[in-house]
Amino acid sequence: EYKHEGENSNNNNNNPIDRQARWDRMFEALVQYKSIHGDTLVPATYPDNPQLGNWVDNKRQLYRLRLGAEEEDNNNNNN
Repeated sequence: EYKHEGENSNNNNNNPIDRQARWDRMFEALVQYKSIHGDTLVPATYPDNPQLGNWVDNKRQLYRLRLGAEEEDNNNNNN
């Protein structure tokens, strides 16, 4: 099982330095995934690295929420 050093439920996710370090680690794992698989289509339930699958799924959800909010703003501005 793939696990980053120091990643556990006791981490303080409110610390900006910790958040950035985790983001950097997960992005590097995504780069490695792409070098192996040729894409960034990590399954949400990726058995080789569950943390990566969860992280990418979370980023996709945030992206869709942002797109929906922008579309709603555009529709409101056109009225």
